[in-house]
Amino acid sequence: MTLSAAIYQSIQSIGPECLRNTIHNIVSDYSGYEEALASKQVLKEFVAQGYGEKALYLYSSNLPWQNKMQSYVSEFASKTGFKEDLVKYVFECIEYGLGWIKDEPSYNQSGQKSAKKDYTEDLTGVDLDKQLILMQKEYISMLNSLIVVPEGRLYKKSGYYPAQAISELWVVEHKIDIISAALGQNNSAWCKSEKEKVLSQFQRTKSSQFGAVFAKVILPVLILLIGSTEGIKYFASSKELNEYNSYMASGEAALAKGNYADAIEAFVSAGEGYDGVFAPSSKKKAATTKLTEAITPLFNETVASAREMAAAGKYADARELLKGFEQYPFDNAMRSSLESEQKNLEDVIVNAVSDGKNTLLMTISTKGRKLDATTHETLNELLKVAPDDYWLNFVLNKSK
Repeated sequence: MTLSAAIYQSIQSIGPECLRNTIHNIVSDYSGYEEALASKQVLKEFVAQGYGEKALYLYSSNLPWQNKMQSYVSEFASKTGFKEDLVKYVFECIEYGLGWIKDEPSYNQSGQKSAKKDYTEDLTGVDLDKQLILMQKEYISMLNSLIVVPEGRLYKKSGYYPAQAISELWVVEHKIDIISAALGQNNSAWCKSEKEKVLSQFQRTKSSQFGAVFAKVILPVLILLIGSTEGIKYFASSKELNEYNSYMASGEAALAKGNYADAIEAFVSAGEGYDGVFAPSSKKKAATTKLTEAITPLFNETVASAREMAAAGKYADARELLKGFEQYPFDNAMRSSLESEQKNLEDVIVNAVSDGKNTLLMTISTKGRKLDATTHETLNELLKVAPDDYWLNFVLNKSK
């Protein structure tokens, strides 16, 4: 579907109000960017810079729109650095969608072809079958080397891939997808299957290990206790009790002040340092309950901060913040939530790199290869999370 047809259909289906904030996403659903790929970035900026709001005002107030829209084209092109003919085309598509003009706009795609040709050039002279085999071997090797298998005090915990590993694996998965596409194959299912094979080797459940723990630890204690005529009682020394109470009091004070990291450290020390009759004892349970009270808000704060960092373009900082949370003790439900958040962040990073390099390429092609301070910062942040990306490094070298 053409861009003008997609915008027209969007406005007809949702209403003109979509110009205010969602038009670029709706057009994507209609596959409206195929004839002019760069128009996606223009339309996103159209919304971000408030031009959708301006167009809506002209539309609802029945004011003369021609001169205003023409001035907006020049203003928008100057402000964003996009080519004016591309900007004019996108604005005309908006005018067509609002019914201001009757003839459907067309766009000369000569500027688009150069953006597409490099894919085949990158594959020229490469033995694709051999390269695919090498990439698959590398992927299997990474799956086995990057998995993390935490050791619990009584139970072995299930293996998982931390955020950095997920990112590194995605790079190879992406390369496999590119080569497979060139060979007319689809190996996405292969990658998923291989990952599941490795994870299944390190899948642990407490119930599957309880028998071994019972035989090695609990049963001897039971025999010892029951076999004694008087029974054997274990009492923590007064020193241990004092230390336990001190840690719990420190944790309570830190929790009340919102110092969740200090509270977690105190409650962990209380639980690990106290030896009751049985584990978990009532005091260990109390420490664990308080630990949960402290770690839940810290997790929520961490996630909120990571999302704010990502929204501000600080993707590497967001990734490190979530990774840093892995040091804390948490249950499987929270681990699943953390891994889900890390996966969502990686998806955001993939989209940011894709959109960002398109914008940066457009900038150096329209501003004489000059990047201002803002675009330099954007480039640097993207290189932190995608240091090997060809086009980001291309922009970096061309802008020097």
